[in-house]
Amino acid sequence: MILENQCLRLAENGLGVLVPYLSAIKFAIKQAPILGRVVIERDDLRVAVADAASEVAKLHRHLESVIGECNDLRAEQDRLRATAADAASKVADLQRHLDGVRAERDRLREELGKTAHNLQLPSGEHDGIQRDTSRLMLLKPTFTARNRAEFFDGMTNADFSASDRVEAEVIAQGEVGQVFTRHFCLCCGQTVEMLTDYQYAFEVDGRKIPNWRERVVCPHCGMNNRQRLTAQLVHQHVEQYGCSTLYFMEQVTPIFAWTRSRYPDLTVHGSEYLGFEYVGGTMVNGIRHEDVMDLSFPSDSIDLIVSNDVFEHVPNYRRALAECARVLRPNGHLLATIPFSTHEDQSQVRAEIRDNALNLLLPAQYHGNPLSADGCLVFHDFGWDMLNHFTEAGFASVKCEVYTDAQYGHLGRGQIVFKAAMTGV
Repeated sequence: MILENQCLRLAENGLGVLVPYLSAIKFAIKQAPILGRVVIERDDLRVAVADAASEVAKLHRHLESVIGECNDLRAEQDRLRATAADAASKVADLQRHLDGVRAERDRLREELGKTAHNLQLPSGEHDGIQRDTSRLMLLKPTFTARNRAEFFDGMTNADFSASDRVEAEVIAQGEVGQVFTRHFCLCCGQTVEMLTDYQYAFEVDGRKIPNWRERVVCPHCGMNNRQRLTAQLVHQHVEQYGCSTLYFMEQVTPIFAWTRSRYPDLTVHGSEYLGFEYVGGTMVNGIRHEDVMDLSFPSDSIDLIVSNDVFEHVPNYRRALAECARVLRPNGHLLATIPFSTHEDQSQVRAEIRDNALNLLLPAQYHGNPLSADGCLVFHDFGWDMLNHFTEAGFASVKCEVYTDAQYGHLGRGQIVFKAAMTGV
């Protein structure tokens, strides 16, 4: 404003020559502060651009470092792949060697059995030789799980390739009636041709699949996949824990006969459920009656209880579990196979006894019963909550072990066995 007034005074003093430019001069004077700010902002932008250029240079140097690290990682990846390929080759070589050793072992077993037979050894010595050879082999679980997540993790990571090959060969033959596959029976101590057929078969994608659990039957001991597995686990348990008293929730079955024959010096109880009219412990035509919901055995009197697909037929299986815990000794164990849905968290009640009468909640379903052609009614479809019911009944620990071993005829992508203990497992 002061400069403007000075210009006006100059004009008034006779500088008429400036009069035509007076408006432009006024405008320029008014725009001078704005121009000053523009210059300042320009200088600030120059500084910002310089800073940005410096930061870009730093990022470029960091990027080059990262690229270098990536190249190093790629080189390490290639090295690891080469190492893995070399390891896989060595594993394949070892597997071929192991297959050769197993074949030689089976040949020697057969030769030993033939020699014992040709020498006409007493049956006791012959059986002893078989026991000694089979004792060299132990079944180990493919994996162990204590809950659903561990189970499916184990199923994902387990190697079922050997059993898958045998199963595929059987299925490829179609429903021809009977298929025989060669396996070593740990219960008999010899290699045999085991029978698989389509009895109890089920359908997958419109195609019948053998019931691996209930078939793969040894022609000598008469036991199927599940029974032979349980028998071998009983043998291993007796050898490990030195049991003196065993109780089987069955009596007229091949596994019970095998166990009594195998362990004549042990007390091996067996029973069947013969009807509500009998008192526990009663002998009827040579068969002992027991209601597993109300066992007649004294408390703390049994070392090992074996239950083969029994609990699903018991109206109150939780009471039966509590009875098992009662009669077991402090270091006792329960070994059980149970039809079990691995995809279900909760067990389902199919039938119940109410007011002394049978009440069906779902269509009646029956399993085989060696004492009755009518079969045995299923009361429960079990899920993962079954494991909690073991501990609620008084067991200190419980786990499910999954077994697959093609060389011993244990097919079917995992046979589940429950092991519960009065102390930690």
